[in-house]
Amino acid sequence: MGLGNMFSKLFKKENGKGSSAVTDEGGLHGTIDIANKVESPRTENIHKLQTRNIEETAIQATQSEDKVEDIQTEDEAYQKLQTEEAAPGAEAVTEEKILEILSDIYDPEIPIDIVNLGLIYGVNIENGSVNVKMTLTSPGCPTAGQMVQEAQMLIEELPGVKEVKVEVVWDPPWDPSKMSDEAKKALGYM
Repeated sequence: MGLGNMFSKLFKKENGKGSSAVTDEGGLHGTIDIANKVESPRTENIHKLQTRNIEETAIQATQSEDKVEDIQTEDEAYQKLQTEEAAPGAEAVTEEKILEILSDIYDPEIPIDIVNLGLIYGVNIENGSVNVKMTLTSPGCPTAGQMVQEAQMLIEELPGVKEVKVEVVWDPPWDPSKMSDEAKKALGYM
């Protein structure tokens, strides 16, 4: 007898009184007393498994809620840290810091960073707003947009920076005399 047939018989006898003997294909015997709800060992195990699954689901839900709270707490801590960094007592953004971070950007055609190449014409900082004027080695530079975006992203990561504007200017035009002594030596100009 299949499991479906066994359940069908159980539900048909539900309205009756007394008990019914049940035998499945494996030869297991059990008695179901519908009036007193006595169950076979197999059915008891199923109920235990269902109860355990419900309990495990509840525990997992609680752990998920705890993780969400931890994430919210970490987010609040990050926001507090950002606020503290931008507070008046925090270290101010300086031109030296801006130039230091920009020295991580290299011209793809010349293996020297844009600060030592002399491509940075000026840095203006006012109340957390940073304005950088820079140029390129040539007006047709294919990576101009990439270098400007990279400069903006790096500056935005500095604590205390609220807004960044990187402006490409062409006056005065760049020439090798604008390079630092270090860059001139590296390229053989000295």
